[in-house]
Amino acid sequence: MNPPKLRDDRKIVPLFLPAISGLLFRHGLSSARAWVIKTVMVRKKTSRPAASRRSPPHPVPPGFVTLPPVSAFFATLGKVYVKDAGDGTAPVYGLHVRPKHANRHGTGHGGFLATLADTFMAAFVHHQRPEIGTMWTVRLTMEYKRPAPMGAWLEGHLTGIEREGDFVTAHCELRAGDVVTNKATAVFKVIDKKRG
Repeated sequence: MNPPKLRDDRKIVPLFLPAISGLLFRHGLSSARAWVIKTVMVRKKTSRPAASRRSPPHPVPPGFVTLPPVSAFFATLGKVYVKDAGDGTAPVYGLHVRPKHANRHGTGHGGFLATLADTFMAAFVHHQRPEIGTMWTVRLTMEYKRPAPMGAWLEGHLTGIEREGDFVTAHCELRAGDVVTNKATAVFKVIDKKRG
């Protein structure tokens, strides 16, 4: 018997799989049922986004060390690195753009990049303003200037920071090599550490 012809649509076929396989099973067509299951499973295995099949990421540049995750959410970003010159200047943060960060086009997802910028700017504020104890984001703006390529080494650079009362504004750039992929600005509400 020839296997049943199914519409070549990876999104629709799995939805109808239980109904199709159940119908075939009730009519004793176990071989056809097995063919349906096998076909869908093969499609699922071979339908990975192109991003996951690309070359390994660029090596970590010299001077960067692994940054321990500061929270469970931070850990979901993957390995994050930092380079701190130790001279009071702002550190540089970096990580690789990996398949789990990808959008459907195989580049860094906009939500991931916004999270990264917000996280880096909060770290910049804590580093540059040690008197601050607690802070939270009240506004975040992002400019998406270039795609963040899969496997690229992406760095976060502080480009400005200022304080006005209980609010701190930070500016940063995300860069892949010499290319600025994003510019971001965040406003944080801050509470200073208790003195004495």
